[in-house]
Amino acid sequence: MEIGFINKEQEELCTNQRYLQRKKSRAIVKSMARHLANLAAAQVLSDMHKLPGKFEELIKDRAGQFSLRLDEKHRLILEPTTAPIAKNEDDGKINLELARKNIPRKSDGGIDLKQVKTVIIVEAVSPHYE
Repeated sequence: MEIGFINKEQEELCTNQRYLQRKKSRAIVKSMARHLANLAAAQVLSDMHKLPGKFEELIKDRAGQFSLRLDEKHRLILEPTTAPIAKNEDDGKINLELARKNIPRKSDGGIDLKQVKTVIIVEAVSPHYE
C-alpha cells in the first residue's frame, strides 16, 4: 500500500526513529515501526483487520479516518484515499480535499476498505481521547 504523510513533521515522526524516540517512549517507536511496515505490506486497507493491533474507524469529528493503537494512550491516525499522493511544492503539504475525492464506498455509504490502496498519515502520535 502507498503511504503518504500530511506534512513534513508527521513524516519525520514516522520515518526517523531517533527523532521520535526523543519525543516518545521506545514502546511507541517499536509499535509505530511495526504498524507502518504492516501498512506498507498490505495490499488493501481491509488487510489491517487481519493483523494484530487495534485498527478502528473513527467517528464524529474524525469520521472518514482510521486509527491504529500505538499504546493505551497514543494512536496513528490515517485517512484513506484513492488519489495519487501529490504534495504542494511550496510547503510539502498534501491537499486533503483532493485526496478525499472518489473514496470507494459500499452500498451503505461506508468506506470500502477492500478497494483502498493508499493512505495518508494525518497524525503520528495523537493522544487517545474517549
